[in-house]
Amino acid sequence: MLDFSRVIARIAVPVYFVSLSVWVGGMAILALLVAPLAFQELPSRAQAGAYFGRVLAVFSWVEGICAAVCLLSAILVQFRNRPLEKWAKVQLISLGLMIVIAATHDLHVAPQARAIRAQAGGVMESAPATEQARFASFHRASEILFGLNLLLGIVLAAISFRAFHPPPTRSD
Repeated sequence: MLDFSRVIARIAVPVYFVSLSVWVGGMAILALLVAPLAFQELPSRAQAGAYFGRVLAVFSWVEGICAAVCLLSAILVQFRNRPLEKWAKVQLISLGLMIVIAATHDLHVAPQARAIRAQAGGVMESAPATEQARFASFHRASEILFGLNLLLGIVLAAISFRAFHPPPTRSD
């Protein structure tokens, strides 16, 4: 007889890792390639910032889809095992933390920074000092959240491998 929980796990685990790879790999490409190249190649910081802000806005949709797929896949696999093993709990907590960080960045911090930039006409250098300071604080928060999520995503990949592939139990 066909064991549907095993079939679901055999499908959900690779789907999870592909989604996590797209999510974390996308963050790495944005942080290590797209942002530096934009600020190096575009004629002004204002143009580079506007361009990268649009890239981040589009990526937030990719990130949201990947987060949802990861969460659904992890739940499908881990909740068929009762009780949850230690690494499964750590995996789900870490994934939840990544989702909260991404949501904070994408739904609060980045929109605030974009709004301040838009009020300044896209050129922060000509904005009043108070608006420059507000933008700088949101920009810094954005960098911190993005970097933290990238590092957490790398760690989550290792945690997830352990959670999905627990060591065999010893039968003495």
